[in-house]
Amino acid sequence: MPKTETDSTATVVSKTTRETTSVSLWPHFGCARGVADRLAPPGGKLKWTTCNPQQERFVSLLDAGLREMADKNFSPDELRYRVTDTAAEMNRWFKEEGFEIALSEAPPPAFYAGSVMKVSVRWWKPGTKTELKAGKETFPAAYLKEGVQVWKHPSHQYPVVYVRTKSGDQVYMTPHDAPPADPFELTDLVMKLSSGVRPCGIYEGVVLPFVDYDEKIDVSWLVRMQTQDTLDRPWAIAEAVQQTKFKMNHRGARVESAAGWGMRCLAVPKPPFKIDRPFLLWMQRDGLSLPIFTGYFTEDVWKDPGEIDLGPDDDQEEGDDE
Repeated sequence: MPKTETDSTATVVSKTTRETTSVSLWPHFGCARGVADRLAPPGGKLKWTTCNPQQERFVSLLDAGLREMADKNFSPDELRYRVTDTAAEMNRWFKEEGFEIALSEAPPPAFYAGSVMKVSVRWWKPGTKTELKAGKETFPAAYLKEGVQVWKHPSHQYPVVYVRTKSGDQVYMTPHDAPPADPFELTDLVMKLSSGVRPCGIYEGVVLPFVDYDEKIDVSWLVRMQTQDTLDRPWAIAEAVQQTKFKMNHRGARVESAAGWGMRCLAVPKPPFKIDRPFLLWMQRDGLSLPIFTGYFTEDVWKDPGEIDLGPDDDQEEGDDE
């Protein structure tokens, strides 16, 4: 149920939109959990470095999000994550889960984190199918009478509808002419509108349009957010993708969202030391006071010796051509 405290502070927004959009941060929290599993010490957490205000806001929410995931507020079927060494593996998983997003393959050192969220709610009482006229168009709709309350927020001109669900999840709806385009400002707005409400007694039930939504979300604001592994090597989100689906009718609603991060190591690869001039070599053994063998080798003996009798060994030597 919504809270009923009064809050008359107006929301300040920088940019608005009239286009369909959506926000779901939980799959990104799942990606962050996967990155931590790969880079952080056991039981530890990562420190992230940001390069834009949206990343700063995301990081400010991350610890709480990871904690709430760990508290099992989602069932294993509702929110899952995984980490792969190739983009192909991750893209195959996305496809198996019904998503079309794909990450790009990159040369190592690189890895990929992905997360899938699928949450369904059933209305407390199923509604009936009807039609909704908006302007000159008619749309398929649902009429819900039971399990519905209509509220009023002191800083919002339209009523706020609360729909009860069988799972206990709360669903709110309200008309809005131009909500914020920024995902975090949009989240702030709906969090505000779900509290500080009071009853509005002039309505009975609600007529709401059916929804069939499927969009690939621009989450490029995540790119270049950095962290470090246990060897202090820098890693960055080089690519971020998300696809979200939402369906709603007279029986309930379902949201499905998948996100993927392509992680790249920013450390400059260290070149091997090359012994490219005559060199000394010596072989020692513990317990002996002198080397077993000492040699100085110039280019005249730098040759392929062929097979070397190294004695029996049950394990294949790494780098052996056999």
